[in-house]
Amino acid sequence: MRRFRSLAPLVLLLAACKSGDGTGLEGVAKIVVTPGQALLTAAGSTQQFTAQAMDGGGGAVGGVVVSWRSTNSAIVKVDATGLATAVAEGSAAVVAESGSASGRADVVVDVPDCLSPQTVSIARGGVFVSDPPASASCALTLPSGSLGDRYRVAIVRLGSAQDAAQVPVATLRLTARGVVATAAPAEAREAALPALFDDRQMEMMERSERMSRATEAVHARLRDAEATLLRGLTAFERIAPRAIAIERDPQAVSPAKRTFIPRLPTDVLCAPAKAAVTGVLVAQTAEAAVYQDSAQAQSQPLSVASTQKMLDFFKRYGKTTIESYFGAIPDRDGNGQVVILATPEVANPVAAFVWGGDQLPKNACAASNEMELVYFNPTLINDVATGNYQAIETLVHEVKHVVSFNQRVVGTVFATQPTWVEEGTAEIAGEAASRRGWAATGGPAHNGVVNAQSLRANGGAFTPENYGIVIRLTRVIKYLAAQPNAVVIATSQAYSVYGSGWHFHRFLGDGYGGAASSPGADAGLFKQQNVSSTPPGLAGFLVFTQKTYEEILVDYAAAIMLNGTGTPIAATLPAFRTYDFPSATSVFSGIPAAPYPYPVTAVGQNPSASFSSGIWSGPIGNGGVRIHDFVSNGTGTGTEITVQVEPPARVVVVRLR
Repeated sequence: MRRFRSLAPLVLLLAACKSGDGTGLEGVAKIVVTPGQALLTAAGSTQQFTAQAMDGGGGAVGGVVVSWRSTNSAIVKVDATGLATAVAEGSAAVVAESGSASGRADVVVDVPDCLSPQTVSIARGGVFVSDPPASASCALTLPSGSLGDRYRVAIVRLGSAQDAAQVPVATLRLTARGVVATAAPAEAREAALPALFDDRQMEMMERSERMSRATEAVHARLRDAEATLLRGLTAFERIAPRAIAIERDPQAVSPAKRTFIPRLPTDVLCAPAKAAVTGVLVAQTAEAAVYQDSAQAQSQPLSVASTQKMLDFFKRYGKTTIESYFGAIPDRDGNGQVVILATPEVANPVAAFVWGGDQLPKNACAASNEMELVYFNPTLINDVATGNYQAIETLVHEVKHVVSFNQRVVGTVFATQPTWVEEGTAEIAGEAASRRGWAATGGPAHNGVVNAQSLRANGGAFTPENYGIVIRLTRVIKYLAAQPNAVVIATSQAYSVYGSGWHFHRFLGDGYGGAASSPGADAGLFKQQNVSSTPPGLAGFLVFTQKTYEEILVDYAAAIMLNGTGTPIAATLPAFRTYDFPSATSVFSGIPAAPYPYPVTAVGQNPSASFSSGIWSGPIGNGGVRIHDFVSNGTGTGTEITVQVEPPARVVVVRLR
């Protein structure tokens, strides 16, 4: 049993002490100390604080020197750099001062009770889960065993707040017991093959990823605005799927011209921000029609061939995937088609977006186009001719947003999913459609395993069907190789939530949805997640997995660490079953030398550190993982692990050999 004092009574968020006139030196009104609070769970453990001087308008003031002090140095002491060190149990504050302006952060020192260290006794493929062992009396011991015994240890943050600032430092300390200090034995690995994708292809992937990050930011604003819009609707305005639809003619085709109310990606209100424009028809199928702003069509016309290729993919694989995984596509205007509008309002680096207000009647949203509408960047569609097929899978991703908003408008739970869930599942839509298409054109079965061999099968060529897989593997590399990383939000510009959201939801489909059992077997899980009767966000996970978010994160960390290692994985253990990530990601050039999942202990191509004493410290985001590899040289009794990390967190250990 572990005990921690509650932080709630002690939290004073960035409280600033000011002089009577409210200013300090050089126009400094206050000092902001980051982080605003810290929990230290062992005497001698440390926390680095930083201070930023601010003026009265909230702007940063540079070049200000601050001094540091502790309100109780018997509990916490702090040096001139802002490094705080725990001395004894209790609470205190560290204060940064500049003239009459100051700021503070609260620190709690709470050492958990523990009777004795615990030895990790697990067989190969086994999983061990613990609260973070904060002190030597609670240490986890990895037994030395035999030469080459190998363990992976993950620190997992269980937080769920979508706050990029919530990135506390996690520290893992290794203390060897009788171990003869040597370098870690080199890992036996297959001879490295040349990278599959050439520089031109990798630059194309990088451009796609830059566009993904920009598009994610736009989508996040729109999803938040949609949530606000939904909360403001009356019961009368909560329309049925066909409430504003005309009687559908199965033989109907879209007209050559159509009027649209355009909108910028930054427009989040229902008041029309721009005058109506005319869209000219470029191409159509029974499932979708593509229009282009008539003025733009004169200077930057869409390629009919590229447009048709995007529509054909949606016809063959996109629509059926969305409907089987997430539910029926609504039909507001009675033509049975999703409408795509290429418009100057969507320009680089944004790919495309959906605005839920377009599905509402005009009496609820005056700027509504009263149709299923996707706004699209014309450059992205024309890029299809160059072998950049991002537009093809992007359309599937966007139409999933159409379905999601419709589910929430007409449903019983009148709230939208958090952005990371909505975007992660939209990424599942694009990936599942790509897997179907790839399987139909010679790739691995939809429920088969994607690895380096399957990617090399056609010589590394990008195709409309495999591009959606390759781009997601690129995003996974950027996500897991980044420190800090997080599931619920991108904590830096290193990656987008598309990569973390897809990887996490692919685990849900594989681990709990039975994705490997038959093609599309995980569709039922995602459809249950998406229906309006399932609560959005964390509460919904319990409905469709029967596990809490915290339990899922522990399973997820174990799955990441075991994937592609050749270690036997019990059939009952939730795991990645349709991707061998170490193999599949190895075909990329310019990636970290050590393979997926990119342990922080890696040196060169060797992911493992020895059982010798050492310290590994770095930031970790909400839902984030820091993975460490340790390999024994067979000497001594073992090595002890202690971990300092702000709760809630878990330590997950797997044995690979």
